Amino acid sequence: MGNFDGYFLYKGLINYFNPSDVEAIIDESKSFITISLKTSTYDCKIIWKDSIRLFPISLDKLCQMFNVKGKFTKYDPRFNDISLFNNSKLWSLFKNYALTDAISLYNALIEAQKIYYSLYKVDITTIFSSSTLSLKIFRSKFLNLSIPILSKDIDEFVKCGYYGGGTDYYKAYETNMKYYDVNSLYPKAMKNPMPLNLIKFHKNMDNIKLENFFGYIKVEVFCPSNMLKPVLPFKFEGKTIYPTGNWIGIYFSEELKAVEKLGYKITLIRGYEFTKADLLGNNFVSLGEKQTIYFN
Repeated sequence: MGNFDGYFLYKGLINYFNPSDVEAIIDESKSFITISLKTSTYDCKIIWKDSIRLFPISLDKLCQMFNVKGKFTKYDPRFNDISLFNNSKLWSLFKNYALTDAISLYNALIEAQKIYYSLYKVDITTIFSSSTLSLKIFRSKFLNLSIPILSKDIDEFVKCGYYGGGTDYYKAYETNMKYYDVNSLYPKAMKNPMPLNLIKFHKNMDNIKLENFFGYIKVEVFCPSNMLKPVLPFKFEGKTIYPTGNWIGIYFSEELKAVEKLGYKITLIRGYEFTKADLLGNNFVSLGEKQTIYFN
């Protein structure tokens, strides 16, 4: 529906119904996520969603995955020509193709609904994408902790310690070498303790050692100028850089502990201390390390 059927559907609805009764959610690429119609005639709200956001695979593969009958006919390239509206035979073929296409998708989604609701009590009609489906299953079925909501001031402080992953480009040449790639670094990182409940705000940290602190800290950083590949990020004029020298920034304590071993000098200023929690390690990552799980 996103960037094809949605355009026709939306135009038809606003032409036939009161435009104020038609709503849509559109992403940054101008593709429809949902289209909804609130009709007083039937006293209900009808919502259309883009199914490929939930299951980003072809309809044939979706039908195979949920073991239902797929498309009955193949797509005819002649359907792309607007002249099909003047060709009764071709128009009839197109309508039949469109109908069977919709039936196949409906049957696959019905089977998906049965599976996800019976296993996880998740209604897929409330879901917008595969990522939100995964998150909802995780939070309802596997998350054993209640994650607190931070106040605005604390949240803004913590967010200043968020940086995107570093990307570097190196032009190198070597012969007779072995190349190794590392997989699953995100799951490995998730096995480490995560901050959970706020313990205390430390306005002054002169008497606190970094090794004894867990949380987010405003610090003064010194990176030696002779460090060949600096690793601690810093936001400067809207860009993330990896500088040497002195600066002040906000970071997660465990990141600071790691770079301190590389030669960085860290002076603590103030920060929020949190309790430690194992959010994923025992339930997910360790299980995945011991066995391979297959999904039909």
